[in-house]
Amino acid sequence: MIVKLKRKSSDLSDLSPDHPYFVIGIEADDYRILNDQGRPYLYPSSLFEIIDAKEPESWITEYGEDGDRKPIQIN
Repeated sequence: MIVKLKRKSSDLSDLSPDHPYFVIGIEADDYRILNDQGRPYLYPSSLFEIIDAKEPESWITEYGEDGDRKPIQIN
């Protein structure tokens, strides 16, 4: 899955607008991506526009008791 930041925010100095980011996981509807410093971090999905919604075939999706989605990436 590939996303891009909808708009620049001073609160998100570790992300660049219009830069494509590969989602490495989704946890409770938040996207785990590598920020501009190369660190994995969870960000609210509402901050992003989806460029490519295809999820890697290696992802296995589980749901917690609260219904939260908890994908696990397996290499």
